[in-house]
Amino acid sequence: MHRIAALIDADGRVLIAQRPPGKSMAGFCPVGPWVVTDVDPADLALRTVVNGDVKQDSRTSLMIHDVGAVVEWISAVMTLLPGDLILTGTPEGVGPIEDGDTVSITIEGIGTLTNPVVRKGK
Repeated sequence: MHRIAALIDADGRVLIAQRPPGKSMAGFCPVGPWVVTDVDPADLALRTVVNGDVKQDSRTSLMIHDVGAVVEWISAVMTLLPGDLILTGTPEGVGPIEDGDTVSITIEGIGTLTNPVVRKGK
């Protein structure tokens, strides 16, 4: 059984190149709005909107490797436990987000996760 959720990967690409904790830094990967178990991940619509402009619009069926193959490969090299997350990358259209932006990620059948972008220390 797959558990699927939307997430915003605000990874700070410059930080990743300079420091190992990159994507594991606090606030860099909000997940939600909830995790569901009753959805087939084979062909779900994915959409990213920044400040009302569609930046990414794709489907899970267009991934290079399907969800089952990704889970199979990862579980062959490491133990997956309940609650583990697998980040699979992003459709074309990724771009910078800046302080003051609003980012929304929608996955068909799951919902929308919306977060403001706020520079630390502001």
